[in-house]
Amino acid sequence: MSTSAASNAIVRTHAHDPRTTRSKGHIFAVGGAEEKFGDEEVLCAFVVLAGGTNARIVLIPSASSDPDDAIATYREAFGRIGIGSFQVIQGTSADEMDTDEHIDILSQATGVFMSGGDQSTLAERLCGTRVAACLMERNAEGVVVGGTSAGAAILASHMVEGGEGGATPRRSMATVGEGLGLLQNVIVDTHFGARGRTGRLMAMHAAYPDVIAIGLDEDTAAVIDGDMIMQVVGSGAVTIVDGTSIRSDLDNCDEDEPLMISGVELHTVTRDYQFDIRGRRFVPALRQTYTQ
Repeated sequence: MSTSAASNAIVRTHAHDPRTTRSKGHIFAVGGAEEKFGDEEVLCAFVVLAGGTNARIVLIPSASSDPDDAIATYREAFGRIGIGSFQVIQGTSADEMDTDEHIDILSQATGVFMSGGDQSTLAERLCGTRVAACLMERNAEGVVVGGTSAGAAILASHMVEGGEGGATPRRSMATVGEGLGLLQNVIVDTHFGARGRTGRLMAMHAAYPDVIAIGLDEDTAAVIDGDMIMQVVGSGAVTIVDGTSIRSDLDNCDEDEPLMISGVELHTVTRDYQFDIRGRRFVPALRQTYTQ
């Protein structure tokens, strides 16, 4: 494992309560462009949650336009960190994804990671399949499920489908489809700071005010446990948009007009803090280092 391995904590500060737990396994959403050959803190933390040197990692590269390159890159990156096994499931259609062989592979996994690319393509190939249902079941059994960029966006119930960046929210930015639903009532946007997507996240929240909107910086992961407590790993921050009391004129604006938005709470969560997504508040954080 690299010298920087999991130098940021993955912690829980309260006892497990089965009455409030969504699932046993963590959700590991990465904002894209995570370091793979050097200070690979984000991928190291994923490996630790998946079992360290005994981790059995399954990669799903079906969002990528060049899946062979994604496979080679992650095989090398995870191999450098040190894991038990590395397998791949992929397909260019839902039928190709939905095989008994893929279900068997997932049944042995301790961690599942989806690479970047186009999330709409990934959704077409994955959503509604037995593989998708198996991901939900394995996560409920304790398997960490994650992804980067497109692979992170699809984890939520409300999946970002597109829309330009920019600081000013506009109705045309609010393009949302259906994701896997591992994170219910959540929208996840990626490459957040690097591509200036504050306006896009605000516009999507105006369109879906009951959800929590999460913006992930690059080389940064939102690590969410079964009680919906989020911790940040990596070099950036995670932005939370909470519009419990939001007001907007979305329904009265043309596609490219600026939106009036009021009553939004904006939180920036860094690695020294934890955020309760369900309770919509910060909670005390304890630092603990996970190493192999």
